[in-house]
Amino acid sequence: MLHRLIIVSAILLILLIIWGGYRLYLHHTRLRRRLNLILEAFDHADTSIRFPVSADPEINPILNRITQNLSDLRSQIICAEKFHETVLRDISTGVIIAQPTGHILRATPSALRLLDRSVITHLNALADSWPELTDLLTPLRPGIDATVRNLAVKTTAFTSSPDKHQPEPSTPASILSTSPSIQKNHSILSPSSLIIITIDDISSQLEAANVNTWMEMSRILTHEIMNGIAPVVSIADTLLTRYAPEQTTPEPLNQNLIDGLQAICESTRGLSDFVTRYRALTHIPTPEPTTFPLLAFLRQTIALASQPDAESSTSAPAPSIKLHISGPTSSTHSPEPTIPTATSTADLPVEPTLTTDRDQLRQVLLNIIKNAIEAHAHNITLRLTATPGRTIIIIENDGDPIPSDIASHIFTPYFTTKTTGSGIGLSISRRLIIANGGTLTLTTSTDTNTRFTITLPTPHIHPHID
Repeated sequence: MLHRLIIVSAILLILLIIWGGYRLYLHHTRLRRRLNLILEAFDHADTSIRFPVSADPEINPILNRITQNLSDLRSQIICAEKFHETVLRDISTGVIIAQPTGHILRATPSALRLLDRSVITHLNALADSWPELTDLLTPLRPGIDATVRNLAVKTTAFTSSPDKHQPEPSTPASILSTSPSIQKNHSILSPSSLIIITIDDISSQLEAANVNTWMEMSRILTHEIMNGIAPVVSIADTLLTRYAPEQTTPEPLNQNLIDGLQAICESTRGLSDFVTRYRALTHIPTPEPTTFPLLAFLRQTIALASQPDAESSTSAPAPSIKLHISGPTSSTHSPEPTIPTATSTADLPVEPTLTTDRDQLRQVLLNIIKNAIEAHAHNITLRLTATPGRTIIIIENDGDPIPSDIASHIFTPYFTTKTTGSGIGLSISRRLIIANGGTLTLTTSTDTNTRFTITLPTPHIHPHID
């Protein structure tokens, strides 16, 4: 009897072990199936998968917590990507990500604008318009720090190497694969060496350095010359007063002395007047910025420039002065805006305003328009583009072109090709624009037209409220 009881107990124990093993196998299979579902969902950038808690109160809450944490992490990665995209889109520094072979994986809008391109896929494509830059970046390597024309170019190496403790990129559990943009640019993030090229427009710095050099030289010259002229003028005037009384027939010796003193006085006064005008280059008034509606300001300026010049000796008809407008846009791809032929503001969502020294800007515009009139221009066009980051005013005319050998000197103080010009107008104009945080450049001078470009910072575009 006891023997039979032992046999039955053994059989029951074996059946219990088999049943327990089967239940464990089913539990393991279900758990593995759920883990595979999670991994497959991650492979397809889906972190919304959840399991009912009632089906498995012990395991499913843990799996749901894991997927929730990964979903939160994915959201943080996407937000960080959007933030970086916004920064790269809005900063003025151009950024290019390229492979050592020269193939470009990414170029920011600022880089395209600075290089005057709408798209670029390889550095060799710049050889026609930027041969110096192509030579500098061939072969492409880190550590480059040079200036090409008006651009400061730097290169930095970026190496993405896999962590030996992390799963391979092909592993479905890779959390980076949950980001759509990273999936799309998976080749960029694959383990390889990349070169980051940064490009900065240093035109304003070069112009400021040039202006500062002229200012320092002007201060030294005016100080030294005036110190030497003042006593000469004083002594000459004193001697003239003494030796040139009311004489009807002065002696020959006195007459020669008087003529010499008068020549000294006239020469020194002329030199003094010259130095006084030269001092204007070093005493630019401090800008007093105000915010004003830009279109109304430009129309008022055109009206002033259209008035006949009473001092002009020419009888030529007044040129046609027009205003062309391009509405605000967030795009920075194009280096020069497309200007419509209409002057209506109907297409503008808001009337742009500008914060700068109104009088100084008007002085610059009138001076450039006056130069165009003196260059026998028949048509003068002011082209306006207002964007969230900058305001561009292009003054274009069909007058006598500026020769290429002269164009590089037109902003040099006292350089002029006019018989009656002083040569300080454009120099002061550039200094006024620089003082207001902008740039003034001669961007084009061809056989058909001459174009000056004024660029001023525009932190924001506000609607004009009367």
